[in-house]
Amino acid sequence: MHVSRKPLVPVLVGTGILAAVALARGCGQAPGSPGVSVQEDAGVESIDATLEASGGHPETGGFGGSEPDANAGSGGQVADAGCPLQGLPAEVPQDWESYTGYSCDCPVYIPGEHGTPPAPIEWEACPVDGLQNVDCRIMKLEVGGTPFHMTSLYTYFSLDPSGTPLLEFLRYPQTTSAVQYMQVLAEADGPVRNAFMIVKSVSPYCDAMAEALSGDRYAIRLDGEHVGDAPDSVQGLIAGRVGEPHPDYVTKLYNGQAFPSDWDVSDQWILRKSSTYTVTGWDGLNPQLVYDPAQDPDGVPAHETQLVGGDIFFNVGSASYSATMSWTAADGLRPLLRAYGNVDNAYGNFGTDGHDMVWTYAQGYVSEFKYQKLSIMTAPYTTDPKVAQSTARRLRSDTFSFSPQPFRVGCGYAAREAVVGGGMGAIVVRLADGWSWFVVGKEGVPYPVHPLGLTCDELFVSTPTSIARVRLDSLGAGMPPD
Repeated sequence: MHVSRKPLVPVLVGTGILAAVALARGCGQAPGSPGVSVQEDAGVESIDATLEASGGHPETGGFGGSEPDANAGSGGQVADAGCPLQGLPAEVPQDWESYTGYSCDCPVYIPGEHGTPPAPIEWEACPVDGLQNVDCRIMKLEVGGTPFHMTSLYTYFSLDPSGTPLLEFLRYPQTTSAVQYMQVLAEADGPVRNAFMIVKSVSPYCDAMAEALSGDRYAIRLDGEHVGDAPDSVQGLIAGRVGEPHPDYVTKLYNGQAFPSDWDVSDQWILRKSSTYTVTGWDGLNPQLVYDPAQDPDGVPAHETQLVGGDIFFNVGSASYSATMSWTAADGLRPLLRAYGNVDNAYGNFGTDGHDMVWTYAQGYVSEFKYQKLSIMTAPYTTDPKVAQSTARRLRSDTFSFSPQPFRVGCGYAAREAVVGGGMGAIVVRLADGWSWFVVGKEGVPYPVHPLGLTCDELFVSTPTSIARVRLDSLGAGMPPD
């Protein structure tokens, strides 16, 4: 058995610290308060809170903090780091490691430097009752002759810096789903780069869920470790670079700390998403407030984030209002696509690949999520609202209003879910001219798909039970813009 020994950035959040900071903001802490620099833009404050101001421990950094567990920075199960040495459970390959850099009570089993990675993805032809009249392959739900299940939830796609397609998904045995499961990071046509296994007999309170995959950076949320007799009182994150044997960032949140949280990552930022959005670098230092709905003129929550390098994009809104914001460390928060207080002009479903931006523009509010006119729009990549508005152009009508599924953009195309013939499918739009195609199930067979990402040749989608890939040149004649 090997043990993980790679140093990492421990970021521990102690009870009450961030809650106190949020309370101070909610009580009207004035710009220029000691220890907090404030930049105002469109009525929203962007606060760069230093560790000293937030109460963070100077040696741990991150989102505020307390003294770390003895093992928090060890990167593995090391006897002198506070975790007792134990043999690997029978469910775990015996050349893997017990990674306890997050917690002794919530071990995550990984191949590490010397372990054998899981078998790579295998693909087979889509079933006859699957997608209609396209060249389609679907992930084979079998590894080395052993069948497994997967879920379309917590499934992500990205292109690494070399352009290689990566997939992040959940794999668990068909017969023992309550016993063990594994988060897998793999090349679409190559090896498994990382794997993270939870064994419920060892840590019954713990769960691991994929949170983000961006370029070659991943994030996995850990839930369920408990303090005393209070289950689910601790939540955290392990994150790192795809292909590296160990995570290089870990953080813990305790109940009362804007908890629970979701996360997103890029090669520059780790974004924590709770009632407010807060960002820190991979060094865990100098957290900055990105968005607080209490400081927004319309008071709407944020959702659906996209991170590109140092740029952060997200939608804000409710059932009757939607807009898109941008944030950078240099410019702070800006209303990229927004009409403040105007329900008759709404923007959402924003997506970008760092070259093109695509979104839905809704006009004429009727009722919740319903508008008189929906248009698919595009513009060259920018974080500047004036540039976005001046370069925006309409591609065609949209078939579906705002949803948690934004546009996926890549190589001059965009895709998202669509209403097709009274059922759910997907639409693919060519950004050069608005020409489009529907991706649907065969006639009379509901087959909903959710686009995950695009290469220059293929569209990757999640299906109800797996992941499929469709060749763009097999989509047929398509439809002209309307």
